[in-house]
Amino acid sequence: ALKFTPQGFISLDCDIYQKQVIFSVKDSGVGISEENINRIFKRFVQEEKKLSQKNGGLGLGLAISKENAILLGGDLTVESKKNQGATFKLYIPYIPVNQS
Repeated sequence: ALKFTPQGFISLDCDIYQKQVIFSVKDSGVGISEENINRIFKRFVQEEKKLSQKNGGLGLGLAISKENAILLGGDLTVESKKNQGATFKLYIPYIPVNQS
């Protein structure tokens, strides 16, 4: 979010819903086009090469993050529109600890 939001806002949120912890990162940055939404979680895929050259990165961060989320029994999703920011949500199981 920091790399791709030169101005505007970034917000973080955490909630517990239906036995899941949900971490959300929402920004008003460059966003992701509809045709690339499903591709960005693949290795070495970037929305725009021009932005990546300017900001750095290989296109591995989201792929690794999604794989780690799945290993934890959860998921990583995104909702976005080009030039309208993005909201990434990390879902992981919530397993309460016995408080006796």
